[in-house]
Amino acid sequence: MRLTRRTLLATVYGTGLAACAPMPKFGNASGGKGPDATATASMIRSGEMTAIEAVNGAIKRCESANSQLGFLVNNTYDLARARAKTQLSGPFAGVPWLVKDLNDVTGAVTQPLGFPPTRNPWDTTRSTAGSSGGAAAAVASGVVPMAHANDGGGSIRFPAANCGLVGLKPSRGRLIHDRPGARALDIAVQGVVSHTVRDGAGMTAATEATGTAAVYPPIGLVTGPGARRLKIGVLTKGFAGFEADLEVAAAVNATAKTLEGLGHTVTGTTTWPTPATFMDDFLAFWSLGALQDITEGSKAVGRAPDDTLFEPFSLRMAENGAKMTPAEIQAVQGRLIAAANAYNTWIKDFDIVISPVFKSKPSPLGYLRGDVPFDTLRERLIEQVGYTLIHNVSGAPGMSLPLGWSSDGLPIGVQVSGALGSEKTLIEIAYELEAATPWVGKRPGVWVS
Repeated sequence: MRLTRRTLLATVYGTGLAACAPMPKFGNASGGKGPDATATASMIRSGEMTAIEAVNGAIKRCESANSQLGFLVNNTYDLARARAKTQLSGPFAGVPWLVKDLNDVTGAVTQPLGFPPTRNPWDTTRSTAGSSGGAAAAVASGVVPMAHANDGGGSIRFPAANCGLVGLKPSRGRLIHDRPGARALDIAVQGVVSHTVRDGAGMTAATEATGTAAVYPPIGLVTGPGARRLKIGVLTKGFAGFEADLEVAAAVNATAKTLEGLGHTVTGTTTWPTPATFMDDFLAFWSLGALQDITEGSKAVGRAPDDTLFEPFSLRMAENGAKMTPAEIQAVQGRLIAAANAYNTWIKDFDIVISPVFKSKPSPLGYLRGDVPFDTLRERLIEQVGYTLIHNVSGAPGMSLPLGWSSDGLPIGVQVSGALGSEKTLIEIAYELEAATPWVGKRPGVWVS
């Protein structure tokens, strides 16, 4: 069942967790303050705030911000209020929550032709990226402290980068709702976007698979930096050979210097181990997913697919997928599996690698929209998204952290990635960077908390 787009729900996850390390409420220079999800849950447990008060506050903020940002298309306010009045349990019980309704679509930028675009709270003429851009806009503007996202090519990391948030794409099979092996080259995983590292760490601990269902040894709740000093690789050039823009590269290099100053070993510049065909192969594989979704969608409504049901880019991708022969499909899958194996070998030389998330700072609205001429949009995607796709193909984790800012005040995400199952290392280094290069005091122009 697909969930209603970005619907507001009360979160009630799993069994209880140990308390997270204390952290002060975060605010901005103008004096506005608001708790993260961990602090909100603590306030509800202590009786300082009730769940219904938290939900009503989020609804009020949602109605204020949505008129400016367009992140919510449908709502279930009554359901959220009713649920908040029930007996809730779990580490984030009662915390207002937004749920994304889309299966992950690589390249989507949350600018659907059927609705107004979702706007970036840092600059409403800019994109949030996608396809979890509605969640990111809501969190970045202070509507909710954390929201659901998923990632089949970068769709947790992209909007986190564009909106100044933390976004962890976990390893394939890490979380309880992943089903690795359901089909060849499963690429999409679930996750969240949040303001603080500890919120993402808490949700990972709450939802990771344990016992016989675990693909990796459980990491539990990570509450701070690790003691081990790491071997770190750095790269600024994407899969297709495009060099990151100067401000983006500067953010990555500044992060490398920060890590070196903290005692880690930065080995210098490296390059992705992916072949020249990688971007083309990934898009060809994605076209098969587009074909499947459009075929199923058309059956559901009982008519042939057209541009009243689907966007031009998706229709063309599905058309391309339909033209692929079984031999071509097998060849694409074989090359992608080879690329995944190459990544898994290459990453053994490092504990983590840092890179951009996007080639550029947040793009203007419309730059990557679904009605841009197909060949132009395809070229723009290949140029821009050259840093995240390999983690979906290999199943390895990657994390976007808001460690850079453009000269005009836009957030720039820096990606930290590692080997399969290395989420604990990524979260620990994220805590260290959060302390060394704080971002929680920065607030966008549209801020309603």
